[in-house]
Amino acid sequence: MPITGFFVTYNDVLAPGGFHRVTTAAAGRADINEHSDSAVQSYLWVTESPSAGEPIVDVLVLDGGEDVPEGYERIKRNLTKGTDSRKYLCVKRSQAEGDVPVSHVCIVFGDQAPEDGDFEEVNQCILGGSVPARLFLKRSTGEAGWSGFDLKLDDWVDALDTESVWRVAQVIEATDGTVTIHYKNWGSKWDDTMPRDSPKLAPVGTHTSGKDTGWRKRT
Repeated sequence: MPITGFFVTYNDVLAPGGFHRVTTAAAGRADINEHSDSAVQSYLWVTESPSAGEPIVDVLVLDGGEDVPEGYERIKRNLTKGTDSRKYLCVKRSQAEGDVPVSHVCIVFGDQAPEDGDFEEVNQCILGGSVPARLFLKRSTGEAGWSGFDLKLDDWVDALDTESVWRVAQVIEATDGTVTIHYKNWGSKWDDTMPRDSPKLAPVGTHTSGKDTGWRKRT
């Protein structure tokens, strides 16, 4: 699904409902300031909700003093709060038929690139240093076919939990309009029932690389 919005939070503050945290390429924790001297934890979030606006087709990282390019909009809040740097995200929304939307983003620390060769790096690092924080994006392939209405018993999916973290889950019940999922490595009290067309469901591996994110273990 195309990304329609970004949000930035600090420390333990959560983004509004419908947003989920951007992770590393290996679906791990992605505090942008992790390898800096900053005491502030900085997190990037995204949403695919249509209510957030038209699909985003390009993403730039800009220094605080740079002008926003024509056709782009700046996302509020400094990505690198607490450091000597001020970096902001700018996005461009779909304006014409044929624009290819961004479907996934990840943060990489260091010099390596995501194993998935479909990712491309944005124009500059979010944060430099000996272990730079770099933002990569993947564009939608335009392939159709996956639908929550096709899910059946025992299918695996990526599912967004109540703390806005994507996790691997399995369908344990299915009706015409809903599916009940069980999160991998969680106790059954965390099972959740969602509408089949919920934006909190996605093909397995879309947001998790097919692995539990491990953001917070529950039993």
